[in-house]
Amino acid sequence: MGLQLAPPDELLAWLDRAALAPAAVPFWLLVAGHSLTAVEMFRGYTRSWLDRQEAPIALFSKDAIGLSFTLTWWAYNYLPAGLGPSIAALPPVRSGAKVARAILRAGQIVQRTSAAAKLFPGLVGAPLVLGTLAGSGGKLLTDAFSRCAGYPSTGPSELHQPSYVLRSAALVACLHYGLVHTLGMLSVQQGLGLATSLLVAHSLATDLTGQPCDFTAPLGALFHKLTLIPEAGTAPTAAAATPAAKAKRTPRASRQRAAAAVVSSPEHTADEREAHEEETPKAAPASTRRRARRRTAAASLE
Repeated sequence: MGLQLAPPDELLAWLDRAALAPAAVPFWLLVAGHSLTAVEMFRGYTRSWLDRQEAPIALFSKDAIGLSFTLTWWAYNYLPAGLGPSIAALPPVRSGAKVARAILRAGQIVQRTSAAAKLFPGLVGAPLVLGTLAGSGGKLLTDAFSRCAGYPSTGPSELHQPSYVLRSAALVACLHYGLVHTLGMLSVQQGLGLATSLLVAHSLATDLTGQPCDFTAPLGALFHKLTLIPEAGTAPTAAAATPAAKAKRTPRASRQRAAAAVVSSPEHTADEREAHEEETPKAAPASTRRRARRRTAAASLE
């Protein structure tokens, strides 16, 4: 007799209500809030892998999406007297926009994960990868495009150093696929309620407390500890760790680096930089050194 795991009926009923609660909010309002947070809405990069009826392209599924996005963009940038940013900065508007973004993001992850599980039965990678991509906000795509186009990097790539967006999308996709399509503990609607609850709770917690409240950070730390893979930015580079590189760090090179740091640092005033330049001995020009050597050689011959 196998052990059967079943969540309490009260929990299942609560997840059902959590999944149905966003239906009471007008769809255009959700899209407007989603647009206000500057999150990518066009999820078309999964178009060639998924059927349009199972996972339609968001922008082409409802006219309200394009209209709401355009009006929100115009209001934020072109309302007179800077009213757009001022209104967006109001705490109720800011929190509501983040909640709307979390609701639509949860729906995207659940929709893509369930669609991939139905179209590719028995495969684990397809639901997890496509569900993660659906909730990544397009960051992976923009990183790849920027690199190919030669744009200057503004920071570490999302794939090399995953942020909360990618980690949370992967976690929600794994939870939905495992609890709904593998273990059968939850229905698709209850899985949507769980995803919505997690992402909305995080959005409200970060907005109200001003702290990251990253519930994926402990799992990420556990992953790095178990796999022995160092976190991005913490591993020393190979050049810096070699003995030859350490041997080249002579006192003269150290003084030069310190002088350059003082001169270029914005934290030092002009007077401090001028005083440092006066205290630092300057090397004589090459022509002066050659004349001094010739005079010394002539004196020795005499």
